[in-house]
Amino acid sequence: MSTALSSARRGVIGPPGWRFFSFWLALAVTNLGTWAGVVALQLRLLALTGDQAYISAVVVAEYLPAVILGSVLGHLLDRVPPRHGLAACELLAALAWALMTTTGRAGTIVGLALICGVTTGIFRLVSAAVVPHLVDDDQLEAANGSVAGTAALTNIAGAALGGTLVALTSANDVLLLNAASFVISAVILLVFSRVPRSAPPQLAEERSGSRAWLARSVVGARRCVRTPVLRMVIFSLPIASIGLGIVIAASVPILRDTYGASNLQVGAILALDALGIAIGTGIPARYAGYLTGLGLLALGWGGFGIAPDIWIAGPLSVVGGIGNGIVIVRFRTMMQRETPPHERASTIGFAYAATFGMIVVGQIAVVPLSKVLGDRATFTLAGTIFAAGGLVAALAWPKTVGETAPALLEALSDGSPVRAR
Repeated sequence: MSTALSSARRGVIGPPGWRFFSFWLALAVTNLGTWAGVVALQLRLLALTGDQAYISAVVVAEYLPAVILGSVLGHLLDRVPPRHGLAACELLAALAWALMTTTGRAGTIVGLALICGVTTGIFRLVSAAVVPHLVDDDQLEAANGSVAGTAALTNIAGAALGGTLVALTSANDVLLLNAASFVISAVILLVFSRVPRSAPPQLAEERSGSRAWLARSVVGARRCVRTPVLRMVIFSLPIASIGLGIVIAASVPILRDTYGASNLQVGAILALDALGIAIGTGIPARYAGYLTGLGLLALGWGGFGIAPDIWIAGPLSVVGGIGNGIVIVRFRTMMQRETPPHERASTIGFAYAATFGMIVVGQIAVVPLSKVLGDRATFTLAGTIFAAGGLVAALAWPKTVGETAPALLEALSDGSPVRAR
């Protein structure tokens, strides 16, 4: 019994010790507040305008900054002092969320959401680069699983909390509570966490001026192309991300129009997907790897479109969620292990930009695909796209997987810290 409880605890809050737990706690607080705030923000915009376009604009404001940051400005993130940089992002986001309660203009609110999108993009990339500094390498998989699993669980809890609190109080009250959660997270990061204060030391540059800027701008892309494991990821995951974008955008329409689901059933299916992600993030790599995750995505969401009724579609959404959770953790761990500290944020940023960009492509493609193919065939296509991503990954799979990562050897030769002590 104690072993099971210990495993459950490890799966939720990650490796033992204050070094990682303080970081996990800051993430959990801000994620819970964010999802409650997102629900409140969407309800407030609908009450102000009645126009779904503003909701879409808020979604774009969340993804677009990460795409731009990762594709052309990622090298700047390598120079951000992690502890103070993350805390500054939280405080700026808190201010933006609080200011949303002071205006009734939808355009201004979307502009403030864009500021939150910028801070979220920076926070997401820098925090992913920080994790290897907080745990030993043999604990990295568990740490990434904990971060991703907590994000999925707080998605469910935060959305439910936000909807409940809006019904009991008001959308503005929930937005202020969300702002407070960002402040609490910033205090934890600044006062209690063991997140590094200084950015990893950068290598000396021989070039200067515009050439140096250009060289730094493509450092993440160069690392992804030259490193076999990362090359496999960057070739396969953007393909699968198109399928994920289709799934995200088409889930509610197929549940309503094809399966005739009620609002409660729609919410339950979306919660099952998030639960599947949480389960997937807790599965160790020795039981399910990157290719297995892509296979489960293809099976779950491809089958979702041909399920005879909602009672079969629901469990299939869990299967798809499990695959998503597995891929998320394997992706993060491979990116972290195969990249030296002084290029980690920019390399992860480039990979995020490629995947998020393709998610947006998939979301945009849903409208014409649904009109031409219908809802069911659109999901079948999404499953095929996931399978295509898995095929590309299998074909590009390097023979050196499982050996000592070149980035680790490089970091050791530079004397850079790659393990927590």
